[in-house]
Amino acid sequence: TTQAINVDSEPQQADCTLTRDGADLGTVKTPGPVTVKRHASTIHVTCRKDGHEDARVVMNSRYETASSGRMRSA
Repeated sequence: TTQAINVDSEPQQADCTLTRDGADLGTVKTPGPVTVKRHASTIHVTCRKDGHEDARVVMNSRYETASSGRMRSA
């Protein structure tokens, strides 16, 4: 009923927040795992790190893995 999602970014040590339908599922400093309940809705991941633009990824619930986003320097 739950699933661990490993979150990583480049550069690492970014704060990444996972949300589903507007609800906060958890925040992790990359690289690291977040355990979430399985659900049919997509998960939105937003990563932030000082000096870089925010990176966003949408994870479709039909796929077990998602491509990661790279952060750009601000």
